[in-house]
Amino acid sequence: IKIELTPIKVGEKIIMHKIYFYPNSYALKEESTQELLKLNKFMLENSQYSFEIQGHTNGNKVVKKVAKNAHLGEEWNYSGSAKKLSKLRAEKIKDYLVKNGVKEAQIQTMGYGGDRMIVEKPKNMKQAMQNIRVEIIVIK
Repeated sequence: IKIELTPIKVGEKIIMHKIYFYPNSYALKEESTQELLKLNKFMLENSQYSFEIQGHTNGNKVVKKVAKNAHLGEEWNYSGSAKKLSKLRAEKIKDYLVKNGVKEAQIQTMGYGGDRMIVEKPKNMKQAMQNIRVEIIVIK
């Protein structure tokens, strides 16, 4: 069996559907591990490229701390704009990748908040979750 793969190109977008954060935080959920491992392997195998990690949220509301998380670390106690939260989430992923061998110079981060929503006015949680995502763009 012969399987041909198309090489990645500058401008291509990869949506990471299984990277999850706890609400109103930039703390990664445990179930993100497999997707992060795949992304790490992909970036190590494509070290000749640079990537932009983009964080996206469901709207641009002000995010408030969750009282029950007060005893947890900084990443659990975020308060501020959704745009900044999405940037911190992208940075969290970058930190993971760099700690696991990806060159820091290979990765840029951006936080778009709710500026690029897939579903403009979500009617349910399933639609809202389409907006809360991480995208990887091949930039060079």
